[in-house]
Amino acid sequence: MEAQREPHTANNAPGGSQSWDPMLAQLGHGQWSWEPRLARWQLSPACAQMLGYGHAAITLDTESWLACVHIDDRYRMSAWMAQHDKRREGIWQCDFRLAASSEHDRWFLVRAATVPRDNLDAAQRVLGTCTEVSSVPLAAHASIARDARLAAALEQAQIAWFERDLATDIDVGSPSIAVIYGLDNPTGPWRYKDIRARIVTEDLVGHLHETGMALRHSVTDLSPRIMHYRIRRPDGEIRHIEVRYRNIYEGDSARAFGLVFDVTAAKALESKFQDAMAHARMAWFERDLVSDELRGSRSLWQLYGFDPAHQPLYFSEVLSSLHPDDAASHPADTTTLQVRSRALNGVPQETTTAVTAYRSRPPGQNERWLEVRYRIELDGLGGGTVNGLVVDVTATKHAEAAQCAADSRLRLALDAAKMASWVWDFESDSVASRDELGQNLGLPGDGPWTIERVFDAVHPDDRTTIREQIETARRLANDQDLRLEYRVVTASGDERWIEALGRFEAHTMYGIVIDVTARKHAELERDRLHKQLQQAQKMEAIGLLTGGIAHDFNNILASILGYSGLALQRFGDRIPDKLVDYLKEVQTAGGRARDLVAQMLAFSRGESGELEATNITGVIEQTVQMLRPTLPTTIEMNTTFEAGLPAVLLDAVQVQQVLMNLCINARDATAGSGVIELTLAQRQLYRGHCASCHREFSGRFIVVGVGDDGPGMSEALQARIFEPFFTTKSTGRGTGMGLAIVHGIVHRHQGHIVLHSAPDAGCRFEVLLPLPHLSPAKLDSDTAVDIASYPAPGPTAVLVIDDEAAITRLVGELLELNGYTVTLETDAERAWELFAAAPQRFDLVVTDQTMPRLSGARLAARMRSLRPALPVVMMTGYSSSIDAHKAQELGICAYLRKPVDCDALLAAVATALEQATGA
Repeated sequence: MEAQREPHTANNAPGGSQSWDPMLAQLGHGQWSWEPRLARWQLSPACAQMLGYGHAAITLDTESWLACVHIDDRYRMSAWMAQHDKRREGIWQCDFRLAASSEHDRWFLVRAATVPRDNLDAAQRVLGTCTEVSSVPLAAHASIARDARLAAALEQAQIAWFERDLATDIDVGSPSIAVIYGLDNPTGPWRYKDIRARIVTEDLVGHLHETGMALRHSVTDLSPRIMHYRIRRPDGEIRHIEVRYRNIYEGDSARAFGLVFDVTAAKALESKFQDAMAHARMAWFERDLVSDELRGSRSLWQLYGFDPAHQPLYFSEVLSSLHPDDAASHPADTTTLQVRSRALNGVPQETTTAVTAYRSRPPGQNERWLEVRYRIELDGLGGGTVNGLVVDVTATKHAEAAQCAADSRLRLALDAAKMASWVWDFESDSVASRDELGQNLGLPGDGPWTIERVFDAVHPDDRTTIREQIETARRLANDQDLRLEYRVVTASGDERWIEALGRFEAHTMYGIVIDVTARKHAELERDRLHKQLQQAQKMEAIGLLTGGIAHDFNNILASILGYSGLALQRFGDRIPDKLVDYLKEVQTAGGRARDLVAQMLAFSRGESGELEATNITGVIEQTVQMLRPTLPTTIEMNTTFEAGLPAVLLDAVQVQQVLMNLCINARDATAGSGVIELTLAQRQLYRGHCASCHREFSGRFIVVGVGDDGPGMSEALQARIFEPFFTTKSTGRGTGMGLAIVHGIVHRHQGHIVLHSAPDAGCRFEVLLPLPHLSPAKLDSDTAVDIASYPAPGPTAVLVIDDEAAITRLVGELLELNGYTVTLETDAERAWELFAAAPQRFDLVVTDQTMPRLSGARLAARMRSLRPALPVVMMTGYSSSIDAHKAQELGICAYLRKPVDCDALLAAVATALEQATGA
């Protein structure tokens, strides 16, 4: 006895006003009603009892209805349900097994009719009956079982059956459809567009054409159609599919029935065989002596120069592609073989394997030799077949001619590539060559040459190494390869790079030499460019780091110098003299630190002053006059200046700084006793090499030379001397910024630096300034002001903004001491809110440039948008985004660099207020 199951829906009563026919229940028929759009099923008490839901009418959803159906029958039930909207009239039916059968399968038959339809002709309700048919004769069940076993066998063999409605493109079929095509719905029904979406693009056009042709001919075709195409499954795997089907047309109904085969394995095997034949340049064939038709692998068409799409292929066409001298004597002539077959009087005959070779000359292709191995099978009635293999043996037939041609081409190739073959006979100790070995190595005549004569052509610096490598290789076993790379010097004195490749064998060594001069030059150029790039990247990185450090250090120095200055200004007459001295020492040390930071910024900012056409001789002479008193009397300074030098575009102050740094380095290198040579000349240079940026340069230059007779420098030291903070001086004697500043200034003048030095050979720097040079636009000079005293002109409110609290307080106190009313703010956003609330409250704004979230330039722009005439003074420790010129363009009255001198700040404030009042 089966247990009553619980329905999946909560409603166990008949829905709506549905009434059931008691007569049908008495006749053993359960009744049901299905509303497709609501996915709702209503079962009569008799139907509910049949399906194991008790004795009362119930309401189910579609999922619960399908749960009643045996899992192997659900795809068939789903397909049957999908037909409800196409059934205009009549009754359609479907049988299924109950999912919860205990021992034996219980079979049920459902019949249905669609009533009524809405104004869009869509089915609103389907009414039907459910009848148990388990008592049908066993033969019917046996047939069903056989169908089930057949379906299982088809699925096991990766074969699927399908039925497609050609009007709606809905497919039903065995679950293996989903497996083969990789579909998400395992049981169907499926939309054909989902299956078609799996077809690869290259095959889709032909597939659509073929199916379209089938639809245009609405006549039942009893002969099966066959389609082949490839699909791409969701995992990306490509599969080959063969479909055998038949279209059936019954009135308005049009359906396709058929089988789907996964033939990937067969296609792969066929493709491998075809590829193997093509790769081996061979083909199998079978020729029919009656029809003269040839069948075989696709490589057969290729060997004879035919397009594989050329079908069918006849032996007479093959004969037409043969060389005229070979076609007439072909031993397998069709007419001759037919005569032989008829002469056998019905007795079959099979010959042994024969071999023939002939030339084939396909139209537009090169001649090739083909070897045919074949066997003739005659049927004795005038027909038969010829079976065999065709092999391309062109390489074998042309071996001797190809070898001679190869030797000739090899010599031509060696000459073109500046290569030469050679043989070294150890017993005679001579080297011979059939090629241009002498020309490559700079040897006289055509040879042979003694090995010593060959060694004489090697560059002296490489000769010892080459001898050692050859002797080491000679002591090893035979077949030892040797690779050498060295320089040779030709009779004309040219230096060339040679690569020699050789192999030892018994008492002989043979090989080739290659002129690799161009390659070596390219490698050297690549190395030079790589070093240049590394240097540029290193200098850029150091510059960025230096600028960042200088910015923070300037803020610290601003506090140190500012507060110590305030202490001296306000309390200098009230504190002990010793404390005054201490504060002055703080001021002195701060000033030295300020100068060092200024040098760092000069290196990192990439800025330069105004370049003017200047008589460089006067600049150098003035610098020498300043330098002489600073040099010890034990150092002799000699100057050699070329007369009549043209003017150079330069910043005189910066050029003086370059010359002073170089002379101070020369003084330290001589250890206080020696000679410093200063020269000034004009020179035309070609492909010079810059010691600091590692670039090549050419052109006319004014050359400023500074040399000393000190200990000189090694190559390793020369590679690092332009790095900031690198110094060879003892602790406390140098900052390491001197040559870094020289590098920055010279290259901002578009110049270069040449260095001549070696250990114990002194050192000479040459600064090259280019001629001619365009003069940049001259910037307006700052107006000089008297900064002796700057009291506030009257009640004046100043807003001071700086994210460094110490600097904010310092500036505020300095301004308050001079009579200003000061408001301090360390947050730029809050400063903006304060100003925006009352734009007329402040007479002037003093702001830092680099602040979190809102820079000084942006803050000033916002404020001036509310009050265009607002005077603004900007301070900065370092900024890569704004300079004095850009600040002036933004309407900022003064641009001051930290640490700001107190008098300079007061002067800038007074001037800004005066200009604003005058405006």
